[in-house]
Amino acid sequence: MMLKGQRQRSPFSRDLERILARFDQESIALDAQRAGQGAAWSWDDEQDVRYAQHDSRLGNVLHIFHREWHGIRAAAGSLPGRKLVIPEVTLSEALLNVLALQIQDENPYRIIFHGFSANMASLIRWLHDAGLTDRLFAVFHGSPAQWWNEVERKFVFEMIDMAQNGYFSGIHIMKNGMELPNAPLFKPLIYNVSPKHGMKQEAMRKSDRVAAFVPGWNNWIKNVFGSAYGASLSEYVDEVWAFASGLELPFPMQEKLIILKPTNREETFERYLASRVTLNVSLIDCHPMVNVEAQSLGRPCVRSDLYLDQYEDHDYVKLVSVGHNNSPYEIRKTVEKVLDMPHKEIQDMVLDYQGKIDALALDRYAEFLKI
Repeated sequence: MMLKGQRQRSPFSRDLERILARFDQESIALDAQRAGQGAAWSWDDEQDVRYAQHDSRLGNVLHIFHREWHGIRAAAGSLPGRKLVIPEVTLSEALLNVLALQIQDENPYRIIFHGFSANMASLIRWLHDAGLTDRLFAVFHGSPAQWWNEVERKFVFEMIDMAQNGYFSGIHIMKNGMELPNAPLFKPLIYNVSPKHGMKQEAMRKSDRVAAFVPGWNNWIKNVFGSAYGASLSEYVDEVWAFASGLELPFPMQEKLIILKPTNREETFERYLASRVTLNVSLIDCHPMVNVEAQSLGRPCVRSDLYLDQYEDHDYVKLVSVGHNNSPYEIRKTVEKVLDMPHKEIQDMVLDYQGKIDALALDRYAEFLKI
């Protein structure tokens, strides 16, 4: 599809570009290293494919995402298909041309851009001009409430503008009830899938001390202070584990708080297993990977209302949802309600729920991509 006023390049000129780009690829890479851009992108990096689910419908889908956006990278890494991680820092036009040619040569059946940046905008325009618009899709892992952030607002508005001007075959903004005029918006909610970590969903480990795990990053949106404070108020909880630097609690709750050093996802998975309950009582969220990861290991995650469009009547959701996400009392009572349940009963409930969500997520992606 061509936009008004655009000139279509001849097959000869595109082939010439391809030959010249390949001929000069080595010098371009050297220039990038001198500029401090190093290995600017990576195809199927180990950390992006080792936890991926398998679904034959999605095997030839290419997911493009940013190295710096850890939550989105984890979400994309769990999805079936090829993976391409790029930097958020703006690349040179020469490098972007080389990358765009690589993408075209890989010939994916569908291409999903997770998030947005100047680099993504350039790649989308290049692939659109190459006649691949029917393969291009965008997923924005955020909601309008997050548009208060100037950088995020700039990116999502540019993505919306491109969608309204015919650059995508489909776009999804990951919030139930989203509306977007004059764009190919996919309205059914797309869900994140759990990582295929292969770790045993074992029973609760016996321990003299009960730990609550609050792994979110330190931002008011994630309400890490509220989650940690609510958990620390419970007499059932001996320790509160968190990664967030700068997290502090008033005395005597501070004595329960243990700040962990972030390492890798395997050790984070081990923390889920070693704890009795995870908390992610966020103020604004879509379908957070903290919840999904904990649940994939059979561990409950106390959460705020996510307003999802399926399985909100599941017994697990009723158990872990906090009625008022800014109430320490409500958070504490929900933690205690979870800890009062027999371990095997809650594990079975968690795994049943997450299994249903994973199946729904893969079906929704296939529907979104028109596969």
